[in-house]
Amino acid sequence: VRLTCCNCLLLQDAKASAGNTLEGCVLFTWVQHRVSHYIAALQQHLPGVEEGTQLASALEHATYCCSSLSRVGLDFSCLLAPLFQLCALRLFGAKLALAVDAFHQRLDSHKWVVMPAPLLGKAAGAAGAADGSEQQLQGSAGAGAGDDLAPPYTLMEHVPLAVFTNGVLSALNELRHCALLPLQRPAGTLLQGSLEQVASSMVHYRHTRSLATTEQALFAAASRALSDVVVPYLAGCFAAVFPGGSSLLSAVAVTAVLKDAAVLSN
Repeated sequence: VRLTCCNCLLLQDAKASAGNTLEGCVLFTWVQHRVSHYIAALQQHLPGVEEGTQLASALEHATYCCSSLSRVGLDFSCLLAPLFQLCALRLFGAKLALAVDAFHQRLDSHKWVVMPAPLLGKAAGAAGAADGSEQQLQGSAGAGAGDDLAPPYTLMEHVPLAVFTNGVLSALNELRHCALLPLQRPAGTLLQGSLEQVASSMVHYRHTRSLATTEQALFAAASRALSDVVVPYLAGCFAAVFPGGSSLLSAVAVTAVLKDAAVLSN
């Protein structure tokens, strides 16, 4: 039985059974059972959603159903919100985990050499071409008209960081479809944690690998780019999804991880 049809059923029966309390109780109990069944079905199937668009579509249909029943006193929106918030947060966390894993893989195989100038020029052009996808974040979440969400060209000099940044952008693009306001703080905490994981990985890499003098200089530049370029840029992207949310990301905490291990000089 579709809950969206219950509104019509209730409206028709409301007048017919106005004087029959027993029938009214039976009808209410039946609808309550159907709502419980619907919530249970959401709890079962939402964890299988792997795309933000699919989650947003499910939320739209559930909200419509809730809105229809609310007109006859059966508003169950308070039961919907936690389910979709948990699912959206789980999806965002999974995408961030993929971004961190991709960073680890690229860091392990990375060769610390200076990128030739012609390659930097090509990378800059590719980043400019990717600007359209980042504008989706800006347009969908009401960022300022002057905000530039294109990835900084300097990241092309540090491929592992560029790979990580691309993964985080993918995670934010999934989250923006279902960016419920209560998710702002927990999502910010997840993103900050991912940034600190990357910093810790760089610390571990530095202490377990033997780098030549020229490689050490390039590694130090990548470490500075993490705190000086990556964190501010991703904070701006996060604010495009959650206006005002940039304050939840701290470059200071990332820098502290690097400095405590002497990866960055004081």
